[in-house]
Amino acid sequence: MDGRHDLEPVNYGGPGTHLPNLSTMTDLVPVLVTLVGVEVYRQRVSDLAAAMGMNAGSVSRTLARAIARQWEEKAFHQRRLALEEHLAEVEASGSPKKVRW
Repeated sequence: MDGRHDLEPVNYGGPGTHLPNLSTMTDLVPVLVTLVGVEVYRQRVSDLAAAMGMNAGSVSRTLARAIARQWEEKAFHQRRLALEEHLAEVEASGSPKKVRW
């Protein structure tokens, strides 16, 4: 294994689908997963895109916006940290738990 985590395919609307308006928490999930996946778990954008059923270019643009957004919006950054904490707990326990946003 090369240090990357295996990803289960998830369908967020099919190949080439762009992320929707980020007005709801549900819409933030793919953005936060992309950000944490690349920055913390060292996933390739192309691998994340394939797992989410999205276009790699769309995921790359989403990542660029998310990187800037995490420093501009405290609430967004806090949600990122909550996701990281949850994933660390899941990894440590081997048992999935619900994320509280």
